[in-house]
Amino acid sequence: MNFVDTRRRTRYTTQLARQVVETLLSESSGQIVMVVLTPESQERLLKAFPPVHPGVKAHHLTVAYDPDETLLHRYRAQEGRTVHISVIGHSADERGQAVAVAGPSTNAVPHVTISVAPGTDAAYSNELLDGGWEPARPRIPLEGTLVIQPIGAA
Repeated sequence: MNFVDTRRRTRYTTQLARQVVETLLSESSGQIVMVVLTPESQERLLKAFPPVHPGVKAHHLTVAYDPDETLLHRYRAQEGRTVHISVIGHSADERGQAVAVAGPSTNAVPHVTISVAPGTDAAYSNELLDGGWEPARPRIPLEGTLVIQPIGAA
């Protein structure tokens, strides 16, 4: 392969990458679908798992973050409905604390973030729980309402 072939291939790859990004951005809904816990469920959760970090969350289970329009349409039909989930495990480290739940989610481990250390984003719970978690015994039932709103409004 000579220099001209390498430049053409690089230009083609760059154009292809731009097309992929443009396609992904055009399919982005800019929405978050979540189960917002009831005040009673938040209280039950925090009583069972007291926060270990100052940034207390215990607000919601992310069902889908920035879903495509097809998936978003499916959830729109369920918006406002009560959703029952249950705590099946827990984990904490120096950066975050979360519970794994049995519930609907596009995350590898469906969860509710309980607390985070200063400078740690709630999304860290994904990494935390990917590393494993301890089973919760007994399982703790929670409920909330399916809500769809713009990303950043949560």
